Amino acid sequence: MDKESLIRKYSKLLEYYGFSGVSAFGMRSSFDIISEKRGKITILKFVDNIDSLAKPEAEALKKLNSFFDADVFVVFRNYKGDSSARSSIFNRHGIDCVSQDYLESLLNGSELPRAQRFIKAKYRINPLELKKLRSMQNMSMRKLSAALDISKDTIYRYEHGSTFATEPMLKKLEHFFKTGMAEQTEFSRPQIELKYHKMNPELDVNFADVGAAPFNVLGKKHSRYEISNVANIRTMKKLASFYTNLSTIFEQDYPFFMAGQGSAREIFDGIPVLTISELKKIRSEKELIDLISSKRK
Repeated sequence: MDKESLIRKYSKLLEYYGFSGVSAFGMRSSFDIISEKRGKITILKFVDNIDSLAKPEAEALKKLNSFFDADVFVVFRNYKGDSSARSSIFNRHGIDCVSQDYLESLLNGSELPRAQRFIKAKYRINPLELKKLRSMQNMSMRKLSAALDISKDTIYRYEHGSTFATEPMLKKLEHFFKTGMAEQTEFSRPQIELKYHKMNPELDVNFADVGAAPFNVLGKKHSRYEISNVANIRTMKKLASFYTNLSTIFEQDYPFFMAGQGSAREIFDGIPVLTISELKKIRSEKELIDLISSKRK
């Protein structure tokens, strides 16, 4: 199945479960679908092979994770590692990864909230405790994997804190070692520090560079701001269409284009264009909202 068909498929699936979503297909985006339901945001990125997920891509996704307080998943089709990973959720570069088949099995035939609770039911094995207990019993990873009937690769990932365990797997380890093994029972999102962006260090809104379309910069105080740099007309049209659709989901957000020295337009396809010189003159979030609103009139 090609990328476009895949995005359409999961867009319809999310819609079926009551999510309102926007696809970022057709642009160089850090994700493929962003969706919302009752204030809960889910972001999906599709890759053919999970090994192709690069660290810079993961860093951009982690920023989106923190900024939107969202569930972010990289959804893959192929994986050369442990085959058990195809029916579980594991962590790569700090981002949750799940196979297409497994994600679909979670969503199909069940209410989405129930599926999400299942997704959340994952545990991180205490890596130092596992390594210590294995050493105390003079067991190699191979011997332990044979005793527990799980792969050596899975044991390795547990001991390096690079994957999560399901509840049955946690109980199997705890029964074997006769002690608690969970380091944490809930996945804690990686938090990023939103720092003042160079465009105006005196503006009382925090901004973070994402460095990947469709949000080059994100801002937040009482409201949220999705920002893209002015580019060629074709790219701006795609971005404007995406931002317009996004505004129907996030009604209190303020997307805008940011121009360098100046711009011949104050608005492009319904999306305000703010120049660096204009942004440098304001000092408060109220002034920023007033400036954006004035462009829309």
